Amino acid sequence: LAKLLFNELCAEYEYTCFVPRCTDMKNTKEIEDEVYSSMYHLGKQLTKRVKEWQLTDLRQKILLLVLDDIDNDSHVAFLQNIVSKNDCANSRYIVTSRDRNILNSLDSCVLDSRVFDVKLLNHKSSTELFMSYAFPNQTKPSPSLEKWVPKIVAKCD
Repeated sequence: LAKLLFNELCAEYEYTCFVPRCTDMKNTKEIEDEVYSSMYHLGKQLTKRVKEWQLTDLRQKILLLVLDDIDNDSHVAFLQNIVSKNDCANSRYIVTSRDRNILNSLDSCVLDSRVFDVKLLNHKSSTELFMSYAFPNQTKPSPSLEKWVPKIVAKCD
């Protein structure tokens, strides 16, 4: 959903960045490196090396930043840092998390923040989603794996 939203909105922004799986990045430096290596300007990926970036390089630019699946305080600190140092009044920050406490802690750093609850998919839609990733190109699982599909979908909730 975050990627779909990013794709819908990115044409409206001068600078854009989508960072998936933030949970894989445990500290501020890792997420900062990922943001700067994934930054686009008017649809073209920037070639500036990570070491050449400064947080203030985005000062007063129009930025769309999506941090998908944040899960710790260093992610929040990074976002607070970007917001405070860049004065990006017309920018948008979209953050997803499975932890409501993390999302609630963002209220202090983003002026107009809102939390939207995303409902779980029903079993049929969950199975279709799982199958599309586990068995691309509409291939069916082998009979020995087929019995495991409902169990895996249920376990993933």
